[in-house]
Amino acid sequence: MGRLLRGKSMLLTKWGKNLDCEHPLQEYPRPQFVRDSYINLNGKWNFAITKEDRLPTAYPGNIIVPFSPETPLSGVSRVIHPDDNLFYQRNFTIPEGFNKGKVFINFGAVDQVAKVWINNKFVGEHIGGYTPFTFDITKFLAHEGDLNSIIVQVKDYSDTSSYSRGKQKIKRGGIWYSPQSGIWQSVWLESTPKEHLSSVKITPDFDKKTVEFEYFGTDDVEVLIYDCGELIADTTKHIVEIPDAKSWSPKSPFLYDVEFKACGETIKSYFGMRKFSLGIDEKGVKRLFLNNEPYFHNGLLDQGYYPDGFLTPPSNDAMEADVLFAKAAGFNMLRKHIKIEPLLWYHYCDVHGILVWQDMVNGGGEYGLEVSVIPFVGITLDDRNYRNFHRSDLAGRKMYYNELNETINHLYNCPCIAMWVPFNEGWGQFDAARIA
Repeated sequence: MGRLLRGKSMLLTKWGKNLDCEHPLQEYPRPQFVRDSYINLNGKWNFAITKEDRLPTAYPGNIIVPFSPETPLSGVSRVIHPDDNLFYQRNFTIPEGFNKGKVFINFGAVDQVAKVWINNKFVGEHIGGYTPFTFDITKFLAHEGDLNSIIVQVKDYSDTSSYSRGKQKIKRGGIWYSPQSGIWQSVWLESTPKEHLSSVKITPDFDKKTVEFEYFGTDDVEVLIYDCGELIADTTKHIVEIPDAKSWSPKSPFLYDVEFKACGETIKSYFGMRKFSLGIDEKGVKRLFLNNEPYFHNGLLDQGYYPDGFLTPPSNDAMEADVLFAKAAGFNMLRKHIKIEPLLWYHYCDVHGILVWQDMVNGGGEYGLEVSVIPFVGITLDDRNYRNFHRSDLAGRKMYYNELNETINHLYNCPCIAMWVPFNEGWGQFDAARIA
């Protein structure tokens, strides 16, 4: 088991001190849609930093994926600048019998612009440092058992562009974090039949005591629903009645288990019967409601930042420990602050009963008086004038909408999501009324 070499200035969590550098963050990363097909690619990769926009001929260093090179847990501790090209490389094999028809590579998040090659053939590109992406790599693979090579090229402009960046800043200080770049969530392979169920949208209707399933990839799906292991529904219907439905709430976070059978696969998921709404209480005051009752959200601003992994948790146990600590301290809500966590974090909130206010990740130009002074002296700026909040870049605004849709689709099936927060304190704000 590889261990991290510790420098005198490192501030490590207890999980970081025990990091297995060869096999970090090995847990299945998508508990809301679990396939029986999984190869984790986290661990030691080769890497190179160059000024040239072309594939390098050598990779002189090693990096521990999925920790950004700026972090202590990466083993690198080097800042990537906007004029740098960061390259990752590693080899892998496809075990005999793994390929059911198609093979996909999944990236939890890569900051900010990622290009991927398999066996020196270009596969695809993804823009946006906080949302997941997947590529079908079937046609690029060598024969089962033979060696394959993956290369990932990353450009990170940090706060010098209008791309989403959260609290990262090249010149850190004050409330702003050190920048971080590259792969910062898990990388993994899965295989499916050629025709397969690619995703499901699960929509509970608390009032009607039903749950609706919207399928993508195939509509020929049998769904089985379990209440504490007891089968309560086995059907091909898209809308299913839930007898004696049990509600989900922080006091009682009950989850129904689900199996989807399609195209020879069985995929596991879950859902909670809950309803978030606005309502009028007995005193005529508008309130947040949960399951048709006024419900006070008593919560914390959760920035999900670690001294050794920065945005990446040193282990999944560290994420669950944060959720359990908040619950034990008497809170029922966490506002996830301008960051999208690995899906396991939302799963822990689902299981343990924590409401989540989910921020969109901020971008735009350099922030100034429009967020630090003007709101506090009684002046309201019109965010439809894009210059007021440094949102003149059309491409940046389009990217915000794209990431907004990606974020909502990504987290749609998490029972814990109680509220979407489109902007934080005017950071990169525009067209807020229309977006809301």
